[in-house]
Amino acid sequence: EQHLDMVWRQARRDARPLSLAIVDVDQFKAYNEHYGHQQGDHALQEVAGLLVKIANRPLDHVARIDGDRFAVLWFDAAPKAALGLSRRLLVDVRQLGILHGAQGERAYLSVSIGLHTHVPQRGEDPEGLFTRAGTKVFDCLFQHAEVEVRIFAISGNTGSAGAQKQAQ
Repeated sequence: EQHLDMVWRQARRDARPLSLAIVDVDQFKAYNEHYGHQQGDHALQEVAGLLVKIANRPLDHVARIDGDRFAVLWFDAAPKAALGLSRRLLVDVRQLGILHGAQGERAYLSVSIGLHTHVPQRGEDPEGLFTRAGTKVFDCLFQHAEVEVRIFAISGNTGSAGAQKQAQ
């Protein structure tokens, strides 16, 4: 929270966008039940390693916010750039090749991502950024489609989107 508050103030001063991605590991409870907690922890560490690589600038930040959910904050990342980073993350997680036998014989670990980009304004607080990105990840989780990547429309102050990769 301290990092978010500091970056929020910086973005407001400089009129720069902040992009927040909420990354949810799909069907993680089933993964944990199928493979055990030790293997589940290893899978989360692999995903976290990808997140750190993709949020590698000085004001970017990655945090675990729930058991199977992470927040990725990109400073000065416009919607198009943040969407590109999110799409890359979807592919990178798939390329880890972590089998998710609880979802089927040829299924792999995947993630759903809720993304929101916003230029902070005076009088606003960063909680709204989390709320909007969180709403988008729930949109992804409840609208699984028969396509690999689903992008929701850009909207809002600077924009928000949701991207979901269905496990195969």
